[in-house]
Formats: sequence, C-alpha cells, structure tokens
Amino acid sequence: MTATPYRLGREQLGDHMQTFVASPIPAELQRMGYLAPMQYYGVPSGSEINLSEVRTVAGDYDERDLKNACDRPELVQRIVEEWHRLTPGKRTIAFCVDVEHARHVAEAFKASGVAAAVVDGSTPIKERHQLYQDLGAGWLLVLTSCNVISIGFDEPSVEVGLLLRPTQSRALHYQQVGRLLRISPVTGKTCGIILDQAGNLRRLGFPEDIKEYHLPTSKEPGTTETTPTKQCPHCNRLVWGFVMTCPSCRYVWETEPQIRTDDLVEVYSEELLRQIERRKMYEFFRTQRQKTFREGSAPNWTKRVFYEQFGCLPETDWCLGSIFGDTPSLEDKYAYRDYLIQTAQRHGKSIAWVIEEFQQEFGFDSWQDVFLPN
Repeated sequence: MTATPYRLGREQLGDHMQTFVASPIPAELQRMGYLAPMQYYGVPSGSEINLSEVRTVAGDYDERDLKNACDRPELVQRIVEEWHRLTPGKRTIAFCVDVEHARHVAEAFKASGVAAAVVDGSTPIKERHQLYQDLGAGWLLVLTSCNVISIGFDEPSVEVGLLLRPTQSRALHYQQVGRLLRISPVTGKTCGIILDQAGNLRRLGFPEDIKEYHLPTSKEPGTTETTPTKQCPHCNRLVWGFVMTCPSCRYVWETEPQIRTDDLVEVYSEELLRQIERRKMYEFFRTQRQKTFREGSAPNWTKRVFYEQFGCLPETDWCLGSIFGDTPSLEDKYAYRDYLIQTAQRHGKSIAWVIEEFQQEFGFDSWQDVFLPN
C-alpha cells in the first residue's frame, strides 16, 4: 500500500504489478472530511533557490550540492522569520537537506525563543517517540529532520510543514505534504500549512490537483527524471546544470549563487482556485438575487446577469435561502409569493412556474402554507 504510486528512475510500479486499486483522490477526501484543507506559501517567481549548479544523482538532486545551495545562514534565518510572520505558535515539522542543516534550522528557531529539536537516523527509538509526544502535546513547537519524518510519521496535530529540501521526487514531495493533511479536531486544527522555501510546489504540484491515480510504467511519458540543463548567457548553448564552464565560449558560471530572501507569498492549487472561483460565483449570484427581488425584476434577470459575468448558468440549489436566509418568516413567504404572482402576470407565466420558483427559494414542501386555503 502506498499514498504515492510514483518512483524515481526508469523502472516504475507498473513494470512489476498488474492490478491497481485506488482510493479517492485527495481533493475528494478533503471534501469528505477525511483530510484537512491546506494553505500554501512559496517564494515568488524569480526568487527560488539557485539549483543550476546542483547535480542529479540517481534521479534526485545530489545531497552534497543541495547543502551548498540550501544550508546557508541567510536562508535559515529567513524561514524562521517567515514562520514567525505567518504561522507563530503552531506545531511544525521541517524537512531538511541533511542532519547538519536540520541542526542549523533547529538552533535558529531556539535562538528566536521557540522550543525546537532535531530527529535523525541516529536518534534512539525511545527518544524519537518522546520527541513526537512532546510535539503532539505542544511542549515542542518545531521538529527538524532529514529523511526521518518524511514518510511514515503520523502526528495529526502538526499544522505546519517547512519544505527546505528541493527534490525531483513526486513521491517524496507528496509524502512530505501528506504529513500535514491529517485531521485533528481534538487540538482545534483547521488546516495544514506549507511554507515552501525549496520551490517543490511549483516543480511538482499540489495534492489537490491530482485528477486520478494510475499505475505508472517505464513506457509512460514523464515518469523518468532528467538532469536539469541551463543556457549559456553568452553563446546560448545548452549544457548540463552541473557544468561550470561553457565548452563553446568558456563562460564561467559564478560559484556562489545569488541568494534572494523575499517574503513567502500564498500560492494556490488549481483545485483551490476552482473552489475560490465557485465561491465567488455563489456569492455574486445570491447578492444579485436579492437585488433583483428588491427592484421587482423577474428572477430570470439574475440568471442573465450571472451568465454575462461568468459565461455559464448558476446552479439551481444556490437559490435556496438566497434572498431571505435560512429562517424566513411567514411574512417573507407571503411577500415572495405576491412578487412571483405579479411577475407571472406581467410575463404570462403559469401558476406552476410560480410554485417552482417559490420552492427554489424556500424548499420543496414550503409552498403549501401560502398557496393552499386553510
């Protein structure tokens, strides 16, 4: 069983297995209440960590090269500052490049007055469990790690994940984000939050945008990872990312990458953008319904205005309670009945149309109180 049927390298699970049984996708599990909603923050475009000099080994970034790119005092300090700005006081786990990077991050948090600790492969099991318990209890706020809590770690109360290690592995990326998808009503957790300094969201995507699961094979396009390339600024020749001197014009890339430490900004999955747009449409429709009623125009005028704004028709169930709310009075129902009857007389509509429109606002069994004689 796996939450991520992706593997680095040429061979994929479909090269060895024939049958695939898939769970609902993350967005559906969020709608069902089994996974927490997410918020994402990442570096602005153009401010990403410079990975042009980082080699690819066995399908992922070389850890030694990543250390030079990521374990830098200005980047470590910046993620601490962004944590204090965006997610202060929330239980947090950090995914780091190596053990030393994890220690540097924990030390920076402790220097800022936050209870922090490190867990790594050499940490005894009993001590690991104690750290996990302290994190769950809130006595420890930040737990940093390298390849220990990325997979298999399960502490639902954790609200924040710091992505500090760039990766090309979709499996590792989704496993790390998945640590924050656990629900924890007992601790009042409302959502998981990702602070992505590594650029992994832009590179590998959001769990909410997974449309379906399938069994990948080595023949499937896009399953293998390739070494990144870069273009010489002088002669435009493409070379491997780890090449430091252009073989054509002998241009030499700087050894030290330029580091920018801009504020993290909120980024959105395609699914969340759809939800935001749908909410915008819903609120626009209900506001327009109220305006149409106040002005005495026909209900269909709302649909026309909505179509001109969004290029589609609204959903019928958005009508329910849109004008009078969830607890309409009997006077509200009489007023709406009279409004519909007057509209029907002006536009040649039948009593069946009046009742149907009435039901859309008040519910299926609501019309009898004001249409049938006592």
